Amino acid sequence: MILLAAMRTTVMTLLMSMGLVLGAGTASGQGTGAPPPLPLAGERAAALDPVLEAALILDATKPAPAKLARFNKACLKLSTTDELLRSFRSACRAEGDAFTAGLRLPSCKSSDRCRARLHRYAANLATQADKSRRLNAKLKLIVPGYDCRSALRITQGVLGALSRLRAGALKLEAAVRSGTAKQVADGVARFYAIDRSPLLDHRGRLDRFRAACV
Repeated sequence: MILLAAMRTTVMTLLMSMGLVLGAGTASGQGTGAPPPLPLAGERAAALDPVLEAALILDATKPAPAKLARFNKACLKLSTTDELLRSFRSACRAEGDAFTAGLRLPSCKSSDRCRARLHRYAANLATQADKSRRLNAKLKLIVPGYDCRSALRITQGVLGALSRLRAGALKLEAAVRSGTAKQVADGVARFYAIDRSPLLDHRGRLDRFRAACV
């Protein structure tokens, strides 16, 4: 009995010692472990914030020229040496070009001018879609946090809207070139009936960015 009690005491002592060692090791790891990485480096977040804020003007039906110029200026300020910021700069420049080209469509005064503007608009939309996809690829490679990456990525809804608008612009261009007055009128109605709502979420994107990336 005495021997059995001694063995139990020894086993309990060993277990307690192991527990203390493991506990100390866990506490030490928690206290000295590196903090989780930020979803976006501070310099990058600081550079993108004013661009995303200025982009709110792209949700406006009749944007003030000064605010549109502010967006374009903010976009051009992004670094061309940082891989992520350079890609974002290309995407926002393409978006600004397409947005401006779309604003100019209703003011064309002749068939030739209208066709030229529609053609330019369609080309700008194609460039915007291409630069957007390139940005998404860079985000996937560079930004570690899923929520931050999702906040910055160009959604499939946006890419789909760009594709529909481009197809509509090209169809309307063809109608203006060789269609009747009725075909042109019908084409204009169909073009402006295209759902543009996915392109008008810059406030939501800014809010998601500030919540997930900063």
